[in-house]
Order: sequence, then structure tokens, then C-alpha cells
Amino acid sequence: MKIDIPEHRIHVMRNERAIIRVLHNLVSNAISYGADGKLIGLRLSREDDTAFIEVCDKGKGTSESQQYRVFERMHTMEDSRNKHYQGSGLGWTIPKRLVGQMDGSISLQSIPYVKTIFRAGLKCMN
Repeated sequence: MKIDIPEHRIHVMRNERAIIRVLHNLVSNAISYGADGKLIGLRLSREDDTAFIEVCDKGKGTSESQQYRVFERMHTMEDSRNKHYQGSGLGWTIPKRLVGQMDGSISLQSIPYVKTIFRAGLKCMN
């Protein structure tokens, strides 16, 4: 696990339980689907008035043709038929909904076995 959290504080006034749920969901998915890459990362940063939480791994990732669908409700990847990877089809729908309710954004960038990054952005307090 690689963790990159700055020395200075980054403040957001949002639903703490929702943020914890988003983090739990993204880290759990990184462990479940990215563990074969032997690296999972968590990064907190600030750009202008937005705080970013990034969860990354170097596992099997998501093909470019499937990336636009991962946030759709009930969408599962082919490996979801594999008992090791089975899920509800809600994996990335939950953080998308929660981040959206906090007027934030979430995105995915993935190059299989190189790096997959889920990045959630929330407005900072001034």
C-alpha cells in the first residue's frame, strides 16, 4: 500500500459518512480487482478549490471500451462471473451517487496492468 497524504490539512464540508463509504468502496474494489498488480495507492491532494481523493492499483484494470460503463448501475465486468470476483453490480455506482450528492465528481483512468485510478473531487472550504 502506498499512501500520499500532504502535511497540510485539506478541509471539505461534506457528509463524513458518505466520504468514508466512498473511500471504503474504492479501496475495497482496488483490493478485490487490483491485488494481482501488487500495489494499491491512496492519494489526497488539492488543486485550486477542489480536494481530490485518488485510489489506484496496477491490477487488471478496465479496458478502454468498458470504462464509460463502470459507473452504470448493475454493470459488471466479465470477471464478475468468476466466483473470486462476484459482486452486486453496484461497486462503482455507489461512490458515483454519493460524490454526486455532495456536488463532486468521480472519474476513472485505466491502462490494464499499468495503472487504474479512480479520482473523486470535492469542493474545499476556503
